[in-house]
Amino acid sequence: MAEHIAEENREVEFSPGSLLKQAREQAGMTHVEVAHKLKLTPQRIEELEADDYHSDTPAAFYRGYLKNYAELLGLDGQDIAENFSNYCKRHHLFSSNGPSFTKITAEKETFNSGSIIIKVVTWLIVLGLLYSVYYFVVDKKVWRSFIPANNESEVPAQTLQTEHSDGSLLLPVSTESETNKDDDIQTDDSQSEGSLILETTPQESGSLDEQHTLAQEEITQTDAPSVSTFPLELSFTDDCWIRVVDATGKVLALGIKTPKDKIQLAGVAPYRITLGKASAVELNYQQQAFDLSGYPDSRPAKITLGE
Repeated sequence: MAEHIAEENREVEFSPGSLLKQAREQAGMTHVEVAHKLKLTPQRIEELEADDYHSDTPAAFYRGYLKNYAELLGLDGQDIAENFSNYCKRHHLFSSNGPSFTKITAEKETFNSGSIIIKVVTWLIVLGLLYSVYYFVVDKKVWRSFIPANNESEVPAQTLQTEHSDGSLLLPVSTESETNKDDDIQTDDSQSEGSLILETTPQESGSLDEQHTLAQEEITQTDAPSVSTFPLELSFTDDCWIRVVDATGKVLALGIKTPKDKIQLAGVAPYRITLGKASAVELNYQQQAFDLSGYPDSRPAKITLGE
């Protein structure tokens, strides 16, 4: 019994904590000084010297603490580490070892690999969706099926479209041939009216020559123009965009006019006129000049004539 107690005392004397405690006392250092140099708490230093090793702290940590403590006191750190290992085996400490660093590293790498795969798959899905949107919207132009056809044409189908020398569209400007055609139609109508007068004139009112004279006078009165064949006349001193619409909604003129251009228009009054640059236009209505000085060039001039 006495031998067993003596053996335990020798074991305590040569335990890693006892050796460090003896060396510290010989060096004349306190727990606080050692803790300050090792960046540990004084309580941890006391636990190391008392060989009080908690199972919640890995054995590798204690091995590192003891090795650094020994080197601080001038002892062989490797011998203290081996002494700690033997002490743990004799007292069955840290028998259920926690996960090793190798296992932890492997698990971490596996987790990172899985994260990379998830990120790659996610990016592939996003790129696929973006390509699908581009394919249907840009290539196939599916969006056109959701937008109704924009019919902005205000010109009747039967309206004759002519093109100006500068590429602008002019709708429809009365030409000399049209004027002659209108004159022929008016003449025919006048002749018809004259014939009607000739037929309805009583025979007792005069001779046949007198009736013919009356018919000619009626035709002459019908052919006489009221004021002018073209009530609207526009001449240009600079480039100007214009739009002229009559009371029936017919577009009489539309486009850009250049200097020295001159157009004559006829339709059903009133006329709605839009001028992009009023200072570049000379406007005559019913052979009378219309004053455009009050319309600034900073915005389009909108004029209504013949109301």
